[in-house]
Parts: sequence; C-alpha cells; structure tokens
Amino acid sequence: MISLLDTQELENNYFIKRKVLATYIINQSLNDSQFGDVKFEKLLYLSDYFAIKRNFNQNYLQKAAGPYDNAFTIPFFKQIENSKWFTRTKKGAQYVFKPGKNHEKSTNAYSYFTDEELQKLNKLITYFKKSNYEQPEIISTLYAVWNNRIIRQQLITDEFLKEDFLNWDSQKAKYRDRLDAALQWMKKEEFIPDGWGKVVEKPKSKKYNR
Repeated sequence: MISLLDTQELENNYFIKRKVLATYIINQSLNDSQFGDVKFEKLLYLSDYFAIKRNFNQNYLQKAAGPYDNAFTIPFFKQIENSKWFTRTKKGAQYVFKPGKNHEKSTNAYSYFTDEELQKLNKLITYFKKSNYEQPEIISTLYAVWNNRIIRQQLITDEFLKEDFLNWDSQKAKYRDRLDAALQWMKKEEFIPDGWGKVVEKPKSKKYNR
C-alpha cells in the first residue's frame, strides 16, 4: 500500500510546525461556541489530510469519534496548558479552550505556512463554524474510510463507504441516516480525498481509546 505521503520526506521541526498548525485552528475557533477538543481533533485531521498535506509524522488511529492522533494531541495539549497559551475546561461532552495568561505568544510563527495554505485552513474551519462536533466527526470519518480505500486500491461506492463508516465503531450507528446527505455535501464541495497520508487503522492496544 503506497500513499502520496510516501513520496514526501519528513519535514524538519515537524512537531513545532504541527503545533503552530494546531494552535492556529484553536485561535481561529475561539469565537465558535461549538468548538471543543473533539471538534478540534477532527479539524486537525482534515487540515492534515485535506488542506495542508505535509509530512509532519502524522499517525492517526481509529477512535470512536473519528481519526485521532494521540501521539501528537496529548503532548500538544500539555504544552499549551503548561505555557498558559490556553486553558481547557470541561463543558458538556467536550473540553473548551479559552485564552490563557500568555495567549499572545500563541499568535506568532505562522511563517511556517503560506498564505494559500492558511486560506485553505480558514475555509475548512469556516465550513464547520456553526456546527457542533457531530458534523466534522461524520465528515472526517467518511473522508478517512474513503481515503483508506484509495490507498488500498479498493472499490469505492457510496454503499461501501457507508459500510466502512458504520464498521468504524459501534457508536457510529447513530449517524446512519445522515450519511447520504454527508456524502452528497462532500461531492458538491469537492471534499474528496486523493490517497494522501497513512491508512487510518484500529489501534493494536485496547487501552488506547480514551
């Protein structure tokens, strides 16, 4: 299985660059009342796999709520809290972000990304600005299973994509009636994967899913 990521070398300072990317997503979403850590994780995946497509050592695995890169996200959350860029407080099903004491330091270093890349990010974030975490969860998971099939060179039909989505995790069944509309939206907005990135697979350890 060869993906487009295999043609890219791992970038220097990849964790720092990805930290800037993740911080940008949060800063652009602070005025989004529906934004929290679950929504953040799905926007980060779509930023990596759809908008930016650069080798930052991504390692997404299947979590109940969709693609999740715990190897990056856990230390990232610790760093932004320890540096007091943001605070994270539990609200409902998510942790929400608010500016911390040193928030102004989080707005620097965007030279890692071009204006074109930031425009793509802004457009992506705007797509889901008024939705709760469910819509980006649905779209990111559909995108992942679709992209998996491209990398694996498997047959792609709406029925296979919906089947893969429902097989992702038992909790996905609650979205069964929303999948046709989501796929139509993805096609209309040209939200179509091209095989970039690694296959997003189930974690080997059951201890992983938090």
